[in-house]
Amino acid sequence: MKLVNYTPHTINLPNASIPPYGIFARCEEITQYESKINGIQFIKKTYGKVAGLPDKEDGVMYIVSMMVRQALPNRNDLASPGDLIRDENGQIIGCLNLVIN
Repeated sequence: MKLVNYTPHTINLPNASIPPYGIFARCEEITQYESKINGIQFIKKTYGKVAGLPDKEDGVMYIVSMMVRQALPNRNDLASPGDLIRDENGQIIGCLNLVIN
């Protein structure tokens, strides 16, 4: 199975590093301005269609964000980073596995 990374980050797994493909799958972001209280703007954000992701292709698993994967529950060719690995400062440096639908 070929893994293609449609995130903007290198995916570091215990036995592999998968660099970004160069195209990023994203959910459309919709911002609705709600109110202003004490000078602070309050908004609502919702997420719509997925953009930047190709159609399913035999033998290919696309690595995407959790949000993209969850937005397309019927696609069995999507995976997202699973259990995260952090360094001593709490920064994410990789993941132990990938989550599939």
